[in-house]
Amino acid sequence: MAEQVEKKCQKTNKRKMSDWGSVLVILSIIEGCWSTATLFEIPSEAGNAVFLGYSAERLAIAAICILGIIFLIGFFLLRKRGRYSVIIRQITFGGSALIFTLCALIFLLNYSDIGQYDTLISSLVSRYGGIFVWGILFGIEIGATVIIDSKREDGGLNRLLNPLYTAVLFGMAAVLFSLAFEYYDRVDWTRHMGHARAIFLAPAAVGILWALSEELIKGKEAKSKANTVWLFLMIASLAFAVYRLTGFWIYRTDTPPKSYWDLLANAFLNRQLYLNNPPTTHDLTMYNGKWYVPNPPLPAILLMPFVKWFGVEGINMTVVSAIIGALNTALIFLILQRAVQIGMIRCERSAILWLTVVFAFGTNHIWLAVTGQMWFISQLITITMIELSVLAVISKWSGWLVGLFFGFAILARPNIFPIAFLLLGIYLWEQADFPKADWHKTINWGIKTAFPVLICLCLLLSYNKLRFDDWFDFGYVTINGAPWILEAVQKYGMFHPHFFQTNLRVMLWQLPTLDFSGDRFFFQPGISGFSIFVMTPPLIYLFRRFRKNWWVIGAWASVILTILLLLFYHNTGAEQVGYRYLLDAIVPIMLLMGLGVDRKVNWFFKVLAMIGIAVNLLSVYWWFIART
Repeated sequence: MAEQVEKKCQKTNKRKMSDWGSVLVILSIIEGCWSTATLFEIPSEAGNAVFLGYSAERLAIAAICILGIIFLIGFFLLRKRGRYSVIIRQITFGGSALIFTLCALIFLLNYSDIGQYDTLISSLVSRYGGIFVWGILFGIEIGATVIIDSKREDGGLNRLLNPLYTAVLFGMAAVLFSLAFEYYDRVDWTRHMGHARAIFLAPAAVGILWALSEELIKGKEAKSKANTVWLFLMIASLAFAVYRLTGFWIYRTDTPPKSYWDLLANAFLNRQLYLNNPPTTHDLTMYNGKWYVPNPPLPAILLMPFVKWFGVEGINMTVVSAIIGALNTALIFLILQRAVQIGMIRCERSAILWLTVVFAFGTNHIWLAVTGQMWFISQLITITMIELSVLAVISKWSGWLVGLFFGFAILARPNIFPIAFLLLGIYLWEQADFPKADWHKTINWGIKTAFPVLICLCLLLSYNKLRFDDWFDFGYVTINGAPWILEAVQKYGMFHPHFFQTNLRVMLWQLPTLDFSGDRFFFQPGISGFSIFVMTPPLIYLFRRFRKNWWVIGAWASVILTILLLLFYHNTGAEQVGYRYLLDAIVPIMLLMGLGVDRKVNWFFKVLAMIGIAVNLLSVYWWFIART
């Protein structure tokens, strides 16, 4: 009886999905008729008219639109017949994706700076804007319809978006992007967009190699492991492409001032702890006539081999920043997937991907990943090391390795020590159900984990002693930074209740300003940051579901203690997009969001995710371009 009810529910859901697909197709047909009609609103110039007062160019475009409408009608009727082959779905999806990409690129070029140098794109948009709008909507609606239909079939999206097909799509999209970048560089060379073409080769290459491995690897278990590796690389390459493209679009392509880590790595190679003749001294600390980078040294240590091989001039810190950001994105996916496999959360693959997208583009992680400066690279690397330590404990690696990664995180950003509660919570959860625990085994694991952390902590304190003749002086009290920060830390110290109210306001209550006067860019987030729930609206899913088990308790302990510590900190993050210190606890937050999402993301989560992505992209644009 239960099976019959379940099958009936599945049939009902499939029917509803099919109805939504039909609505999208009909909507696209209506939009096509409207956009075609706009072509004939104004007759062509008399000298260009060849038939009924319209030019050959306009008639040709109208013919293409009519063919598109006929295709949609045929597509609608084909769907009504029921199943249609994977090949037809792939052709339809690929065509809609490329049409969307082409039309979106034309609009992006139209609203870029090249309009002041060249009128070709603006002329096309003014004459055929309706067609390009339809092309964008066509790509979204028909692509969504094919996805809906694929989910109803056996194999679902895995059959539709197989590795080889995905690689072909990336290759074709790369051609369109290359043509757009080539055109942009011919008109305006200041962004060097032509240099961005190579970033699309990575996901295309990953797709091709993935397809080859599908054919060559036969064992089910081996194929599953290989697919995880290729998906990891695909996510990393896509995230890097988006971060790097964003950097090109906002003119953030070369090593900016106040990067410092490449210079400090070079200083370490020359057996020095200070910088010789730095290009700027802002956020550095002067001691005994020498300029020091006050932050803990891990980023410079990791850069040393690359500076040794390529030289300081060969290191581009915006590229380094984007690479670390891409690695973080792929690692968060791996953590969530592993958490599902061992039963910590119950998310399906699509839900994991949505959460990964929120992490990468719906938090100010995207701003950190394109900025390339000292503080932000430290925070990115801290996230990397926290992710590795969490992945190590989830995967039941040695406690020594868990401690090593966590110790490295402290060598980048010491205030993240509350994350230890998450690590402990996961370990206890793997051993027994709450409130039971094998404390003898846990203490043994804790000793192994703590030992590398203590070594890293001793190294950090020794680093302070070598620089400033004081074990506990990080150089923040005498930093050459903003006067108000320096005054605050000298008067109250690094942590004090005096800062609680200001930190709480920025973290939770402060809102961006919307200005529709036309005098400036409409979205004005301000340089002091704004509420985490505006920056990342899906955070409300943290409070949707709670389980009384060890890992959930550990995760909440990590989040709450991290936030409490930040509420007493001597600054809110200074000049920033959103509230960047939230990223100190982003790994337990993502796991708890996965718990709140459960199996599938609903439409409300998707809407909140898209709002978060829009807010962060608008903030990045304002930060680098619109505020000036």
